[in-house]
Amino acid sequence: AYCCVCVNSVLYAGTRDGHLNRLDLSTGEASSFELAKVLHTGPNATEALVRPFASPSGRHVIVSVRVGNASTPLATSAETYYLRPGWKKVKPLLKLKGHFISAVAWPFD
Repeated sequence: AYCCVCVNSVLYAGTRDGHLNRLDLSTGEASSFELAKVLHTGPNATEALVRPFASPSGRHVIVSVRVGNASTPLATSAETYYLRPGWKKVKPLLKLKGHFISAVAWPFD
């Protein structure tokens, strides 16, 4: 499954293979983050659902990742990460370990 969000000219797109792609539509700058490696998906993993949630400014993003395999495709592993522009890697949100996030509310700036 593919999930994406576009806010304030910044597009975040999650892919089935466990990547998060970021594209700044105003400058054309693009970056990609490998979340599947972070998750240690293993040989039985079939696909990852990467769901990004961007703040109204587009500068902050929370990414929820769920990895399935052939025997239990819906949820064998779930992790949540935080990312800011300029960071080279995502930061795991340890208090949300094992939880797949389906909605995020951001304070209005």
